[in-house]
Amino acid sequence: MMRKACEITALETGPLSEEGLFRRWAERMPRLRREKIASLRNPEDRRLSLGAGILLLRAMERRGLAAEKMEFGEGRYGKPFLTSCPEMHFSLSHAGSWALCAVSDRPAGCDVERLGRGDRRIPGRFFHPEERAALEAAGDPAEWDRLFGRIWTRKESYLKATGRGLSHAMAEFSVMSGPEEAWFDEKDLAEGYCFCCCVLGEPEPSFTWQTETLE
Repeated sequence: MMRKACEITALETGPLSEEGLFRRWAERMPRLRREKIASLRNPEDRRLSLGAGILLLRAMERRGLAAEKMEFGEGRYGKPFLTSCPEMHFSLSHAGSWALCAVSDRPAGCDVERLGRGDRRIPGRFFHPEERAALEAAGDPAEWDRLFGRIWTRKESYLKATGRGLSHAMAEFSVMSGPEEAWFDEKDLAEGYCFCCCVLGEPEPSFTWQTETLE
């Protein structure tokens, strides 16, 4: 059986602090993305939102779908989808100075998080007992931070893939040994960050990662 592919792209958004580059890319965005970017007050948030939009635009253009034909809808729990290409699933994430985009022909979710920002109170509220036990066995703070980031990005990626978001209680499932028919892949694309993608369903997918640059 042929393995289905999931394409994940990452972008360091620092160059978008240059006003001319930011403006040129913002003008290429679909209307809803432009409106979302304009609604953000923090310049860093605007750069991250634009960076995620650039990755999605490039992914769709590689598939022959131009920006003016990208129309969006929302699922029951608010997960966006392309009404003009409903068979193509996508997920966006950003943190720090990085944006991330996953595109797949099956439900997929992606997440990027900065390391060292994990609150040690979080596992008691949001992690499964199996995940909490793994954290308790961590040998030092650096190992704890890395494992926390790995668990958190897996949980976020899975929830995005299902489309249910936080309507699905995070402590009810473990990403250490499941969930069933959820496939995870992780990359160390930048120091101090965790990058993760999740694809649902059988068979096991192939994951393709790449880092993009701005022109």
